[in-house]
Amino acid sequence: MKFLWNFALPVLRFIPGVNGVGKSGADLARLVLDPQLDGVSEKYFVGRKAVPSSKESYDERKAAELWESSVSMVHLKPDETILHKSA
Repeated sequence: MKFLWNFALPVLRFIPGVNGVGKSGADLARLVLDPQLDGVSEKYFVGRKAVPSSKESYDERKAAELWESSVSMVHLKPDETILHKSA
């Protein structure tokens, strides 16, 4: 693991589309702190650019399945979540 951390992972910064921690952190901080993004919701960003997410991400049935699986994995009770299974 130490070898990967010290030698292999740093090489990733030379691969197009892979950002270092500094740039990734700055982009994330902008999403949180930039007043121009106040009220922006349901957007997917790559770096600083809003882009459409995958077609599959708009599938409401899959979203509901993911939510229900997540609720089950963390052992939430029905009254502890805002979404419920439709009977």
